[in-house]
Amino acid sequence: MAPLWLMRSADAYLAALCDSDKRVRRQAAAALEVLGDKRAVEPLIALLAHDASPEVRGNAARALGRLGDERAFNFVARAINDPDHDVRVIAVFALARLDIRRAAEPLRRALRHDDIVAPPAAQAALRDIMDPQALSALVRQIEEEDIVDET
Repeated sequence: MAPLWLMRSADAYLAALCDSDKRVRRQAAAALEVLGDKRAVEPLIALLAHDASPEVRGNAARALGRLGDERAFNFVARAINDPDHDVRVIAVFALARLDIRRAAEPLRRALRHDDIVAPPAAQAALRDIMDPQALSALVRQIEEEDIVDET
């Protein structure tokens, strides 16, 4: 069991996830990532899905990836299509940390994203997980990019 002072800290950070100040919510998500308290999973999922601040959503995605709880997988996978490019990049790496086998397909889809940042992040994540189908998708994308560059 965690020391009492640590549990109190986690409780305070869990409460801070509901603060009206986005800076407080962002910092609380980052702190919960470090603490590794699984009670944070549901509140972090809510932040990732609904918070107006991209910084808060990004920290929530990162924390969920580090916590490694299966409940977060679909929410982090959806975040690959977040309106904010930083959130998309963080989600790509968080997804690979959550479930390597299931992450390959959403990461392959991220390769086709119009964002200039998300596809390279997806490439890096796919290299990390070394999924044969994902690597094939990566090779196809690189070949397609080479064809476009030649025209």
